[in-house]
Amino acid sequence: MNQNNQNINEKQCPQCGTFNELAVAFCTNCGFVFQPIERSAKRKKMVWPWLLGLLILVLIVGGSSYFVLTNAQDKSVTTLKKRQPKLNNRQESVANSKEEASIAAENASLKKQNASSQASVQSTNKASSSSAATSSSAKTNHDPVLKAPETLSKTDLEGQWQLVERAGDPNEVLPVKINAAGNAIVMTTKNGETSTMYPESIRWSSTDQLNYLESADAQFAMTIEKKVINGQERVLLKHVDEGKTAWYEKL
Repeated sequence: MNQNNQNINEKQCPQCGTFNELAVAFCTNCGFVFQPIERSAKRKKMVWPWLLGLLILVLIVGGSSYFVLTNAQDKSVTTLKKRQPKLNNRQESVANSKEEASIAAENASLKKQNASSQASVQSTNKASSSSAATSSSAKTNHDPVLKAPETLSKTDLEGQWQLVERAGDPNEVLPVKINAAGNAIVMTTKNGETSTMYPESIRWSSTDQLNYLESADAQFAMTIEKKVINGQERVLLKHVDEGKTAWYEKL
């Protein structure tokens, strides 16, 4: 029995037959090198745990890589979503700026057109005013013939006369119209009031270039003289009454 147990725990050298311990690599008697049969078996038995560990490691590394990539994609998508409103706002701001620039250009164009229109209207008005002034100055006047004071008679006063200019008459007392017919002289004020004078005769005098109409008030006078009105020399009726003077044109 002991011999059998000994054989189990020992290995026999195939060359010399000597029993050696299982752990020795060569025979203690002849030096024969034993083949590592048992060690190879142990190695074969130990290979599959390493393969399993390697597979697990590959799975772990692959899973980690997938998680990292997925997380990176999620972050990229999240960042893009966060940036999208900013991009939209920026695009909207650019669009608004373009629209404002377009509106400003349109307003500037309208202002320019308005300014051009106003200038055209002003030019037209000036031309019309100039034309009217020219027409007014060129219109036919019914001025009487200028005579020497001593040759004037009351017939030279006859007709209708209309106010042209005042002097020394701030309250506009002197009449705006004078109508002389026969021995009657009708005067009409700006308020429409009328007064009539009936002189028996007219006495003309060359004193101070005034020709007096015979009346109770020696300060009342009328004469016909030259006067420049609006750059044009005219022959007008001059009416003086108590320091107030007015000139009238014949209608």
